Amino acid sequence: MASNTATRYLVPDVGRGFMLLLIAIAHAPLSIAFTSEPRPETDGFVRLLTLLFVDSRAFVMFSVLFGFGLALTVRRYRNKGLSESTIKKMLKRRSSFLLLFGFIHLVFIGGMDILAFYGLTGLLIIPILFHATRKKKAMIYAGVVTLIVMPLIWFFSGTSILFADDGLPNTYLEMVITGLFSFPFVVLFQLLLYPFVLVILIGAWVESKGWIQQPDKYARSFTPFAIAAVLFSIVGALPYALAETSIITVSDTLFISFFILHMFVGILGGLGYIVLVALIMLKLQKSSITAHFASLGKRSLSFFIYQEGMLVLLLSNVGFVLVLNLDIPAHLSLHYLSGSAA
Repeated sequence: MASNTATRYLVPDVGRGFMLLLIAIAHAPLSIAFTSEPRPETDGFVRLLTLLFVDSRAFVMFSVLFGFGLALTVRRYRNKGLSESTIKKMLKRRSSFLLLFGFIHLVFIGGMDILAFYGLTGLLIIPILFHATRKKKAMIYAGVVTLIVMPLIWFFSGTSILFADDGLPNTYLEMVITGLFSFPFVVLFQLLLYPFVLVILIGAWVESKGWIQQPDKYARSFTPFAIAAVLFSIVGALPYALAETSIITVSDTLFISFFILHMFVGILGGLGYIVLVALIMLKLQKSSITAHFASLGKRSLSFFIYQEGMLVLLLSNVGFVLVLNLDIPAHLSLHYLSGSAA
């Protein structure tokens, strides 16, 4: 936690709060997918909209702001005169706790976890955060791996991953046992198959530019980028969204190609969303909705675990399976209201 005298930047807090809403929207259908019950017809349309506007964007926002937060922490502690070794110890301790929280979250709560991956990535990139040149080099290397190596891995193994049928846990004990065995593989897949490391490094690099810290100075100049990035991400996501919702039928190879494109344009979409959040926040800085999202964002770790737990409890086979009586829009309304009341 930052000290009470440290400046609290509003854009990251509002961005994290908005990100939590996007994650809830993205994960509600996935939680329902862990049931074997028939789905209402309206769910297909909602799923299409989710793929176009939410999927592969929420965790991009999460990752950018995570990298930003790490770099900002380093800068603040250095400004206080702490030694590099002391700061590294503090960051390693925080990252280790994230790894532990991620393990508990995935295994015992049953949520769709990203925290353990962030903890592992934090441990790996801590030395990079202290040197601007290392940050740039790491970003270039991660970019090469993301754009060249990652698609090759997907082409060779993507069919078995995307079309895997692992069965559904029907009891809490079964869920825990499955989580214990799958935990290391989940973290490994996130490291090797998704562009999160690159996006985290982008967030650390963005912190050094001061763009997020001073939205009134920079945000408007990024408006054309934000609009273009969001529109491009929607167009790029359309083929996968149509194929995934069975509106069109394509070969497995083309389906994986569409998925890779969807994943990559999601990076642009997530970055565009952060700029749009900053622009909207400048207009509504004193509004209640800004305060609402900011309060969620200040406690993003707690609320992320809470909302994932609520999704499992309310929707999945190991919980109340409210999918029997509600469609996805109703699930989202119920979930959002329960989160707002917390």
